[in-house]
Amino acid sequence: MQASVRSFAERGGPVYAECGGFMYLTEAIVDSAGQEHEMCGIFPTRARMQSRLAGLGYAEIELLEDAAWLRANARMRAHEFRYSTVDEMPTSLTGSVIGSYFHVHFGSYPAFAEHFVTAAKAWQEHARLSEPIFNKMSLSFRLFTLALASTLLALAAGGDASVFGNVLDPQGRAVAAASISLFATDGHAEIRTTADASGSYRFERLKPGNYLLQAHAAGFSTYRVENVHIDANT
Repeated sequence: MQASVRSFAERGGPVYAECGGFMYLTEAIVDSAGQEHEMCGIFPTRARMQSRLAGLGYAEIELLEDAAWLRANARMRAHEFRYSTVDEMPTSLTGSVIGSYFHVHFGSYPAFAEHFVTAAKAWQEHARLSEPIFNKMSLSFRLFTLALASTLLALAAGGDASVFGNVLDPQGRAVAAASISLFATDGHAEIRTTADASGSYRFERLKPGNYLLQAHAAGFSTYRVENVHIDANT
């Protein structure tokens, strides 16, 4: 189950976790005896149990910056009740997962659930499109990481081919100015281009063969796809 949850998050699936769910998404939970129990590893920290109450009370939360499906300045009320703490970790993480010790009162910010459902529907559509589609003239598939998605299509006809698509974040928004590189695996060719304002990119007049595709954008992890095969007879 941990591997499935981690894979879902890495592919850009929206995840919301409160308290125990947040602890489950850390690298490990350390019990009061000091024994470490491996968790999903999505958040780069460890949760540590203790015998005394670590947090109890009400809070008002205000987002200082965009986070997954939520936007900066969103405000909501919550409470916490816990016997654990977490080790220090980055205060800002890029991705599609939101987690904390707070139990949010969704009635204080109804848009929370609405935006989450919208993000989930968008991801579901992207996941549906990620299934390989083979026919006589085309090959298409969608690639996901925790923070960067790139659609790749290869069309071959006669002796040349084109590779084109769109670079999207996990919420389906275009990633403009992403750097896209295409390498021939024989080492004799390297082509580069930059995604436009809509996230679109295109490589033309490619010879049949095996290629490696690489996409990179500021604030996102680099994504590499090996063994992109273009066959003139496809």
